[in-house]
Amino acid sequence: MCKKISVIILVSVFMIFFILSCDKDCPTCPNDDTGPLGNYRLYVYDAYNQCIMSIDTPADTIVDSVRIDYYGVDIFITPDGKRLLAMRYDYDNGHKMEVFNTSDLSHIGTLEQYGCYHFDGADNYGILNNFTKIYFINPSDLIPLDSVDFNLPPEENLRDGYLDTISNQYFVTTSILADTTCIIYQIDCNSRTVIDSIKSSRYWGSIGPLAYNWLTNDLYFMTIFYDGAYFRQYDLAGDSLINSMSISHITGSISVSFDGKKVYMTDGGDGFHGLLPLHPIWVFDAFTHQPAYWITPWDTSGRWVGDLFGQIILTPDNRRAYLAGNPNSAGGTAVTVMDLRQNRILKVIEPFDVPDAFRIALGPVPD
Repeated sequence: MCKKISVIILVSVFMIFFILSCDKDCPTCPNDDTGPLGNYRLYVYDAYNQCIMSIDTPADTIVDSVRIDYYGVDIFITPDGKRLLAMRYDYDNGHKMEVFNTSDLSHIGTLEQYGCYHFDGADNYGILNNFTKIYFINPSDLIPLDSVDFNLPPEENLRDGYLDTISNQYFVTTSILADTTCIIYQIDCNSRTVIDSIKSSRYWGSIGPLAYNWLTNDLYFMTIFYDGAYFRQYDLAGDSLINSMSISHITGSISVSFDGKKVYMTDGGDGFHGLLPLHPIWVFDAFTHQPAYWITPWDTSGRWVGDLFGQIILTPDNRRAYLAGNPNSAGGTAVTVMDLRQNRILKVIEPFDVPDAFRIALGPVPD
């Protein structure tokens, strides 16, 4: 009897030690949510193999694909999940948008409205950034309803944009200006007007991907200049820089968790020049502005999956993230699946010997 009691006490002590020692670096903590995952549709533009794929999640199986004969730049999904817009880069025929039916990836037609599309399905509006103006568009027919003109000099243009659908704020940055600064404009989508702007330091250089956190009212963006690349966190209320951290390049991307508590950043590196990131995937605490995790580029089987990531897209259920490669990855990057609760890479989806997941987009499952 005493021996049995001793064993019970020993096991209890071990379990207490295990639970208390399960900190931010623990891959599978006991309190991880094991409920059902949300069902979505992920679309992938593979630049090397010149195709667009439709992937069912969380099964992560390819349900459809179509070959294309042009160089794509980006893809976007309308909020109803029924149409895929593919940005086409063509020297001979001009830049256009090709439209596909998401149910079978059949080609619907071509739009002259070239640019980056952002949609708010809940509030039923869209934004088109054609790199000169910002247009507010009707999501159903993509017809422009209103526009914001920035009167930029002919040699300047608009660059990266970010739509926060909770606060209805849209942020867009300019290319680097003659005085080596950039401007980030803040547009209120309810009034469709510019309500604020941030002028960067002359020593920041070009501004790359950006994101906004509605919970903390912070703006995140990457910059690159002669002295290197940086990930910067900016307090909009205080109009001041909170934190600045050196990164390898601005080829990565930034995403904010749906509850606003975490910020995900990929440090993409530069595969063409052999520039590899020290930590390819970062997770920041939105309140302390400090790194909470570094996610290593190995999957659950111990396989190295690559580290030249670009886009990182979070699923609305806050359970999974999907990553693509970046423009400077030199190919070879497959769609990568990451578990947000375990903070680790699960697997890759690679139907080709040489994958090149150049751009990805997430939407609802089409009817």
